[in-house]
Amino acid sequence: MERSELKIAEAMGLINSFVEHDGLKAIIVANEREITEDERGDYYKKKEKLVGKTIEIRSHPDVVLEHQLNNLKPETVDLVRSNKAAFLRTFNACRTPSFRIMRAVLHDFDHLINSVDKRLRAAHTVAGNLLNHMLAIELECRGEGVPYEEIIRIGTFDYYFDKSNSNNGDRPTEQTLLLSEIEKRYEDVDWSAPVLPTKVLVKFTQSGVLELAEINESIAQNPHLSDPIGIPAWRRLWYYPTLSESEYLDARQEVLSLLKSHSIIDFGQILHIAGLIIKFSEYGDHFIKECNIVDYFNNYIQSTRDIRRASFNPDFSYSDWISYGDLGFASRDHEDFEKILDIIRDEIEIEALNFFKEKADTIVSSLFEYPTKRNLLYESDFGNEKYGHYAFLQFADPEVLAEKLIRNGVLDRDMMNCLKRRYEHDRGRWRLFDEHVWIERLKLAMEDRSASLRNPHRAIVKDLCEYHFEQIERLIREAVGVQMLRNQERADDGSMSEAIVEAVRSERDGR
Repeated sequence: MERSELKIAEAMGLINSFVEHDGLKAIIVANEREITEDERGDYYKKKEKLVGKTIEIRSHPDVVLEHQLNNLKPETVDLVRSNKAAFLRTFNACRTPSFRIMRAVLHDFDHLINSVDKRLRAAHTVAGNLLNHMLAIELECRGEGVPYEEIIRIGTFDYYFDKSNSNNGDRPTEQTLLLSEIEKRYEDVDWSAPVLPTKVLVKFTQSGVLELAEINESIAQNPHLSDPIGIPAWRRLWYYPTLSESEYLDARQEVLSLLKSHSIIDFGQILHIAGLIIKFSEYGDHFIKECNIVDYFNNYIQSTRDIRRASFNPDFSYSDWISYGDLGFASRDHEDFEKILDIIRDEIEIEALNFFKEKADTIVSSLFEYPTKRNLLYESDFGNEKYGHYAFLQFADPEVLAEKLIRNGVLDRDMMNCLKRRYEHDRGRWRLFDEHVWIERLKLAMEDRSASLRNPHRAIVKDLCEYHFEQIERLIREAVGVQMLRNQERADDGSMSEAIVEAVRSERDGR
């Protein structure tokens, strides 16, 4: 009935004419849940008068599941049967369970489980958790129409952060509330610590592409699947609710030993350990006894500064500050954790400042020795020597750079365009503020440099410099304007860039 091209009222009227006028008997087949809202009222009104007997036909999920198992590999069948009760609870938890979706998920699970690291196949409970997760995702996305890009958010820390805002008087978004309902609906799915990342499962079910390297890495990092010797102690401790007493004590002792030897220097790992130590203190297990935890990590971070120099990477400062290594920080809202986080933020600034003071001249020289590397000015990946996020040009001598930019009476226009792209990418982010005064110094140095040329080159270079600096200064003014909107207390003077220019001109005149 619900698939008929006729409207429900018209179809029911036609059936009524067969029954009343022609004396015929009719069987109506319909999925009443699929009848649209706008036609449901007419359907039930006419059904009451027309239909004498209703027989509900429903397949039992248990029977259907057993039938579907005939199409799977024997190893997969054993895994599903060992998790059968939880699988059926997950299936029945959906508001509109679909046997087609059940069949598709079982087929995908069969393919995945037999393609990846065999340790996952050997752990029936973990594999069962993965199957439940896959089923819940597909029931909600294929069955209920929840966008895949939204379901990926469940279990992430921006999602939990949005949920936690309700505790501060802010209402979470409607989409977050919907996702929260989904999270509660499936009691056998651990969204916060899935066996495999949701985004990997979504990509697989949508495209059929298995990210084997990423999946096998997740398996290798799962303490329930791998030898704990190969998993960092902080990561094992993160799963503390599932650790035995001996496993907990082993990981605890290893963390303390690594801290004592100053072997942990990565900021993300330090924050994980700090958050976990705070959490365990609440449970009565105090890792740090000689001083309070904030002072301990303040001293620890400073004492590992020199060790960190060789592998320093400040890109972590542009993360979400609520997770690292796909795991959220324990005790994220604790006052002591916030203090330690502030210490690390300050330390990153100090270490980045020291790094660029030392390296600025070398970086600038490489821009002219290797022109193909100029994208380091506007792209950001510190590990690959791309510094678009970081202010460092203020440490370069503007007069030396002006000589490199104007050679033999010709302006290096490619380099000027790269500078423009640098500030274009920073528009509204305020990361390069420390370079704003330096840009004016560079402009003045290039004015002096072009003035030393003979015409027509003097006029040509002067015009080109004015053109490029006009664009760069416009981008800086826009950045200043955005920041002023964000900080109304600084909005008294809208001509900050003019003030910068005037201050530098006065400094030059004084010299």
